[in-house]
Amino acid sequence: MGHAGGALAGPNDLPVEKASFSPLAKSLLLRGEHDDPEALYRLGVLYLAGTGVPKDERRGAVLVVAAAEEGIAGAQYLAGLLYGDGRGVGRDPASELIWLRRAADKGNGEAQVRLGHMFRDGWVVGKDAGEALAWYRKAVGQGEVEALRAVMDLYAEGRAGLPRDKEEVRRYCLALAERGDLTAQLMMGERFESGVDGPADAQQAYFWYTLAANQGSRLGATLRDETARGMQARQIALVREQAAGWSPSAWAEARWIAFGDTGPQLLR
Repeated sequence: MGHAGGALAGPNDLPVEKASFSPLAKSLLLRGEHDDPEALYRLGVLYLAGTGVPKDERRGAVLVVAAAEEGIAGAQYLAGLLYGDGRGVGRDPASELIWLRRAADKGNGEAQVRLGHMFRDGWVVGKDAGEALAWYRKAVGQGEVEALRAVMDLYAEGRAGLPRDKEEVRRYCLALAERGDLTAQLMMGERFESGVDGPADAQQAYFWYTLAANQGSRLGATLRDETARGMQARQIALVREQAAGWSPSAWAEARWIAFGDTGPQLLR
């Protein structure tokens, strides 16, 4: 079997000591010996983490790359990370890019986000705003919250050829907050408190700060309590009731909130 990421031994070329294996690891090993690439991938992850088997990053990398060669998208993404970090293999940016592209082309959202970051920031590849946005767009379609956040930041900072656009920032921020993203909830509270999007609204600010506080954010709790000082008791009680009944939106709902009926031009 050839390896796109350089010369690694095959998974069957490494001696294996099974005595200390967990039942799951033994099962995966048996399946891997019968040419099950998904089992090789999962066993490789166990070796990398030292879970159920003695930790052995070299052996883990061999198994992950073997599974990647067989077309397992998750293994291809992980192989890219391993070559990028030099973990269990020699650091090899060219191989990192090869495996990430293969995973991304198979629809792996995490690989698509990483490629977007690479083209946005110009590491491993040259800076290319159009390519970055194209990968982020695909990742958003996979439900990757990080891609949504990345494009929001581009609009906020006016990076990669995008104009600064506070309305687009608000839409993306709201979609993230509706999904339960803690940072976005804090940002929404701040936006309503400061009135950056229109008239200041203490009740809305209190609502988003409360949701952040409910996730354990000390900053959210502090900002919530500070906002409450300018509110009436009945307003506080109403918002607390609303916050108590709140739950994160499904991804489809969050996309609708962020994109509206037509969506931002770059993410159609």
